[in-house]
Amino acid sequence: IAESRDLFEVLRHVVHDEGRAVVLISHKLDEILAATDEVVILRRGRVVARHASGSVDARPLAREMVGREVSLHKEAAALGLLGEVGATIAEPAEAVDPGVSAQPDDDRAPALTIRDAHVSGRDGRPLLRGLSLVVRAGEIVGLAGVEGNGQTALENVLNSLTPLGAGSVTVNGREVRTGRPGGMQRAAVAVIPEDRHRCGSVLGMTITENLVLSDLDRHVRTGLLSRRSMRARADELIARYGIQCASADAPFRSLSGGNQQRAVLARELSRSPAVLVAAHATRGLDVGAIEYVTACIRDAARAGVGVLLISSELEELIAIADRIAVIHRGRIIGEMSRSNLDVERIGMLMGGQAA
Repeated sequence: IAESRDLFEVLRHVVHDEGRAVVLISHKLDEILAATDEVVILRRGRVVARHASGSVDARPLAREMVGREVSLHKEAAALGLLGEVGATIAEPAEAVDPGVSAQPDDDRAPALTIRDAHVSGRDGRPLLRGLSLVVRAGEIVGLAGVEGNGQTALENVLNSLTPLGAGSVTVNGREVRTGRPGGMQRAAVAVIPEDRHRCGSVLGMTITENLVLSDLDRHVRTGLLSRRSMRARADELIARYGIQCASADAPFRSLSGGNQQRAVLARELSRSPAVLVAAHATRGLDVGAIEYVTACIRDAARAGVGVLLISSELEELIAIADRIAVIHRGRIIGEMSRSNLDVERIGMLMGGQAA
């Protein structure tokens, strides 16, 4: 948050003192209103509105961006309306989002338990330094932190890509060996990776092949993969998750970013996981796709899945997490539930300051 403010101060300086022009492209309305002189709204490749920044507030801008009235509970995070969370643009302020628990049930069994996790990089630099975290069944735990503080290392451990140097990972009461290909998947851990192109899909393969990658055994017939079975499963998931594509046989790279993320979600959630790890799951998506992904995450938690939501977008975490833990330099340095949420304290913790 502080770094964003510093950036916008620099931009103001180059405009006013150096006579330069700056174009700021963002869907975060708090940034746009705070840092610009004029707002231009693009929707589906066309300019639909222009405003002087000082003459308009978030509500009409949100409506013009989306093309309809906006519910804050569903889209505040996508629009960057951090100060508005808990209020509403289109609904009464006292309305409660049924997708978020007001008070998590501490008696729920742990779905994921990470104890004293240590990971070092190839250069020997410590990435995780004794990280411990519990995610209960049916709970959404948000992991907040400035990027580069161990989030990727943690994701790689839970995606079976990196072994722990020390510590343990337990899923539904059973310890899982880390760093073994497919180990976390067999333990019912589903991962929506930070980089869906590098870790979440194979762009040159078909949509069908990507949708069944994590569940190939069910499509084996007499020792060979059945194309008919794979295609039937792909068609089912495409219909259930509303994946917009020309054909299930089209290359995965032909999908839009939002539909690629829907496909990754479909593949991972269709395995009925006990734990869902979602890393920067809405990055680079438009408002409609963000709304859909967020709804899927909430639905998974309501079905009893323990969700670990890793994001540098504090608005996103505040909007949907039952509890927020802050990671700094590879360890958890504080956490709070929705009932005692303090945005300023979270910001201080993200910066490594005791609060």
